[in-house]
This record gives sequence, C-alpha cells and structure tokens, in this order.
Amino acid sequence: MKFLPGLFCRLVTASLPDVDQQHMRDGLFLRHFRAMQLEAFRQGGRGGAYESFLEYRPWDFCVEQVAVPTHIWQGDRDSFIPRAMGEYLERTIPHVDLHWAHGKGHFNIEDWDQILAACAADVMPR
Repeated sequence: MKFLPGLFCRLVTASLPDVDQQHMRDGLFLRHFRAMQLEAFRQGGRGGAYESFLEYRPWDFCVEQVAVPTHIWQGDRDSFIPRAMGEYLERTIPHVDLHWAHGKGHFNIEDWDQILAACAADVMPR
C-alpha cells in the first residue's frame, strides 16, 4: 500500500462483479475507497492480515446466541461474501433482519439510508 497504493484497487476491481466495477469507475466512490484503504493500511499490513486470519477460523461465540438486534444487507452478486454465508446467518441468528439486495454486489451504497435507519431505530429510545 505504501509504495503501490493503486495496486490494491486494481486487484480488488479484478475480482468484482459488473455492478461493483461500476462503482470503481465512479470518481467520487473511487476517491473514498482509496482513502479508506490508505487509512486501513497506514500503520502497516498487520491489521489486514489479522482480519484475514479471523475470517478463516472458528468464531469464539455461538451465532445462535446472538441476542442483539441484527440487520444484514447482502448483495446477491457479492463476490466476497458467499450467498451460503448469508443463508447460514439467516437460519442461525435469532430474529435476524436479513435483506437480500437483488442485483447488488459487495459495495451496496444505494441502500445506506435504509441500513442506517434500521440501526438507528435500535438505538433510539422508544
């Protein structure tokens, strides 16, 4: 990242479905994406490496015991998170609010208003 900041974007873009590649061609989206990546790796690659390590090992909790409001939006064209994972979480987390975003990929920015509203509804006093 430090010496070839554009390399990460090129590698990510190569593995994206068309819907996400459209986002990567949008100047504003790409500028924000690059800024996030530079910040994520500002102190080196250990954080990213550790995240990858966590991704491929058993979780330290039982998903069935999740007891907080849980909202998931998953694009049905996501190339990073398999549909099987969404289906597993939908079956396993009690009272999960899972939304299949049809025609969306990993970068589903179009649904952010709904996503944030759902989260805010759980923290606002009733």
